[in-house]
Amino acid sequence: MNSQERILKIYTRLNKGIQLSKKELCREFKKDERTIQRDFSLIEQFIEEESNYSSKLERKNNSYFISDKSVLKKEDILVIIKILLENRAFNKKENDKLIDNLLSLVTKDEKKEITDIIGSEKLNYVPITCEEDRIDKIWALSESIIKEEVINVTYKSPYREEQTYKIFPMALYYDSHYFYIEALSINRERHPTLKIDRIISFEKVNDIKPNISYGNKYRDGDNRNLKVDAFSGKKITVKVEFNYDPTIVQDQFPNARILSQNNDKTILEFETQYTPGLMRWIFSQSEGLKVLYPDFLVNEIREFFQKFVNKYEKNDC
Repeated sequence: MNSQERILKIYTRLNKGIQLSKKELCREFKKDERTIQRDFSLIEQFIEEESNYSSKLERKNNSYFISDKSVLKKEDILVIIKILLENRAFNKKENDKLIDNLLSLVTKDEKKEITDIIGSEKLNYVPITCEEDRIDKIWALSESIIKEEVINVTYKSPYREEQTYKIFPMALYYDSHYFYIEALSINRERHPTLKIDRIISFEKVNDIKPNISYGNKYRDGDNRNLKVDAFSGKKITVKVEFNYDPTIVQDQFPNARILSQNNDKTILEFETQYTPGLMRWIFSQSEGLKVLYPDFLVNEIREFFQKFVNKYEKNDC
């Protein structure tokens, strides 16, 4: 075995999280301590110059090991994997690949520990019904946003024929199992929200990007805090009376502020976007929530429940 093969074997073991004794390596490779120490020095230099992680070759109790192999600890990786398994956003192949890549960042013992914890969830993982590969498409569309490209998108909604849009993509975000693109339609002067799974194909075009002033730029972080669902709508201010823990409202609407509290009732006010998701969230709170303002939303809720009651009062049998 030449020196390159010996050094590679030592590094591979260290990279797997194995602690190595210089004396044991001397016996295994039939080399003196000076030679093995030189091997460790070369490995240490390589780690410092080439490693993408905050890795460091360290010595403890006469053994060498790589510390801080990953900026992510086992606890971090477990939490991320749990979120991936719960959200069901990727097909099984892509989800397994993501999990395997995350597990490669920890030691062999830590990998086994995490695998034991997630074993049942991973085995019984069921993705959403659309099982296309998403990761490469998400990355390509994200690059178009960063590069400020105008693209042609072929889009197929389940309710319409296949259509082509020329758009200027402004933000990509995740909501309830799916990824979406928020864009400016070049020809139609509107802001469509496109579900990535329904984008059949897309390509860059050489059109000049639209001239958007700094004040009118789409800021996905700010807008995300106003959203209840994936879609955009008119910004409105809503005032509600809430009978439960007010943090339930504040968790959904980060800008919500408490105006008053009296016994079990809390009055809160928040900004949001008027979309179907807002109504669904309001209804999900049942008798615990009462909308006080704006008037048009109060009237819409009244009309909805009147239609709902009328529907069940009909005798269709």
